[in-house]
Amino acid sequence: MNFQKNISIFLAILLLLIYSLAIMINIKRGNTEISCGCGGLMKSNNIHSLLIVRNSILILILLLISTMDSIYKCRLIFRHV
Repeated sequence: MNFQKNISIFLAILLLLIYSLAIMINIKRGNTEISCGCGGLMKSNNIHSLLIVRNSILILILLLISTMDSIYKCRLIFRHV
C-alpha cells in the first residue's frame, strides 16, 4: 500500500510541475487568454501567475504528507528499540 501511495504522490507532483511549466511558458509568451479550466462548466478563468503559486503550495503539501509518513514510521520503529 505504501508503494501505491508513493507512486500517487510522485505522479501528482509530476503533473503539477508539468502544468506549472506550461502555464509559465504561456505567461512568458503573453498567451494569458487561455482558460485554465479552474472554474468548472459555468465559469472560464484565464491562466495567471497565482496558479503557479497555488500549484507550488500543493506540491509542498504533497511533499509534507510524504515526509510526515516517513517520520511517523521512524518514530514507531525507534519506540520499540
